[in-house]
Amino acid sequence: MTNTSDCYCAERSGTSYTKSARPKILVVDDDADIQSGIEIRLKEFDVEILHAYHGMQGVNLAIEKQPSLIIADMAMPNGSGEYLMRCLENQDSTRSLPVIVMTGMRDPRIRNQAKRCGAAAYLQKPVVFERLLDEIQQHVQLDKST
Repeated sequence: MTNTSDCYCAERSGTSYTKSARPKILVVDDDADIQSGIEIRLKEFDVEILHAYHGMQGVNLAIEKQPSLIIADMAMPNGSGEYLMRCLENQDSTRSLPVIVMTGMRDPRIRNQAKRCGAAAYLQKPVVFERLLDEIQQHVQLDKST
């Protein structure tokens, strides 16, 4: 388990376009409805969806499963989105993973903090799915399921 004091926030390196046989997208959000909604909307694509319900669980799954992309909330118990991004930056194996932040928080300081911690995109909830899909496709090739 990663300790908060072991994590730091620094400018994360640029993200790269990921193409693999079947991309994995890790969704880190404490709202089960958000988790389900994203999974349902992405069902038409050949993608594996992984679920974490707080930042610490997200860090552990990211290290273990090496997803192509992470979609994360900022405000969660047991490790916020900021915590998640700090910890990812601290691990060689996860440093370059793109993170799309989706949050209901409206404070511009939160947006700036997410960007400083390396968020590839920052989306305000409620999110229009097509906007999220556009952001996902900036980092992962999504092929239709056959």
